[in-house]
Amino acid sequence: MGSSMTDSSDNEGRGGRKGRRPAYLRGRSGALPRTEVQKPEEPDKDEPKQPETDDVIYSWQVWLFRRRPLVSVLVVVTVLGSLLLAYWAVPQPMFIAVLALVMLNRLGPYLFPLKYRLNERTVGFTTFFAKDIRNWSDLDRYGEFPDGVLLSRDPASVRGRLKGTLFLYYYEDGSNKDEILRVIRDKVVPLEARPKGDDDGTYKGGFKSALRRVRGARRSSKQPPDA
Repeated sequence: MGSSMTDSSDNEGRGGRKGRRPAYLRGRSGALPRTEVQKPEEPDKDEPKQPETDDVIYSWQVWLFRRRPLVSVLVVVTVLGSLLLAYWAVPQPMFIAVLALVMLNRLGPYLFPLKYRLNERTVGFTTFFAKDIRNWSDLDRYGEFPDGVLLSRDPASVRGRLKGTLFLYYYEDGSNKDEILRVIRDKVVPLEARPKGDDDGTYKGGFKSALRRVRGARRSSKQPPDA
């Protein structure tokens, strides 16, 4: 009788173990823990973004072609004569068209009206077939002239000589001179404001000057310190 009870209990235990569901199927109590995905933090909406804008501070337009009528007539005659001579030498329409585009690109600032713009980050002009836009960071000097203002890099450095200059013409009567200079003075310094060492010739640019400074630093480092 004891053996029968033991067998029945063993059968119930085995049946119970067989009838049990795995732990991951029993419900929430046996479910695997969920991993929460952290959402990226959204930027604060109260702080507005400040995009880099290049707003126009001042703009004006000049036309150099009509300021000197005699010179303008000579320029037009020279351009047309050059194109006719080129067509006589090389009668190829494509070649003449390319040559005309090159000449118009070079003479465009004189032949066509110039639209000048003084912006927050850039300065320059646009015209038909040509434009010249510079960053204020590429210009650090200005010089005043009766008909306009010259913007340039420091001519004491090689970069300043290679970058070239940018000339801004006033109105023919000079009525907008003060407005132009007011903006330029906030961006660059006059030509007279030289860095320290310009007057005695010690401030020089170029590759040779850099080599001299390196050699001087090496000689000074090799000298023993004073006792």
